[in-house]
Amino acid sequence: MQDFSAHIERMEDCEAILEYVFAQLQEFGATWVGYHFKPVFASHTSRRTVIWVQGLTLEEQRL
Repeated sequence: MQDFSAHIERMEDCEAILEYVFAQLQEFGATWVGYHFKPVFASHTSRRTVIWVQGLTLEEQRL
């Protein structure tokens, strides 16, 4: 766990961190992952929310 955290601490790019975390989760059987970037105090469904997803088709994401 310390190697995992230390690796993330050295990374500067948010998307690279998410891709690294997803790669690690795949080793435990995860097939997809999603992360919501939302403005402070805004809803997860806000029009200003950005959703980062890996492992799902575009049709699955729309659902």
